Amino acid sequence: MNKYYLIRLVCQLFPPIISQKLREKLISSVDVPANSDFKRKSFVGGIFEGNLKDFHSKRFYFHGYFEWRIIVLAKKILNKNPGNVIEVGANVGTETVSLAKINPNKNVYAFEPLEENYVYLEKITKINNFNNRILFRTLVDNDI
Repeated sequence: MNKYYLIRLVCQLFPPIISQKLREKLISSVDVPANSDFKRKSFVGGIFEGNLKDFHSKRFYFHGYFEWRIIVLAKKILNKNPGNVIEVGANVGTETVSLAKINPNKNVYAFEPLEENYVYLEKITKINNFNNRILFRTLVDNDI
């Protein structure tokens, strides 16, 4: 069992705010193994695939989310007002995997302009067989 897996187990014992601070104390940002690809289940169900060298993916590896507040808030809103979700700046998909899982009967439109991030979004869509996740490899700009 490697140290990252042990730290992940320890982090799961605590609420999000404490576990995130604990993770920051226990690992170094440069101390990442050479082969650091992983698959991990989101805290709401979907499977995420990432690499520990990526800032967002690394947090997902330890916690099953990148920003848990977004998912909890989205779930509460969608329970009262079901509808499509638009995620601008989807990055590697740490939130979109959860948004697609909590909103199975509606679409999640994910926008991400960077090719290396978009590749992860495509992988996650295939791994989970998401039919409700529509990806756009483009920048969203408010200059019209």
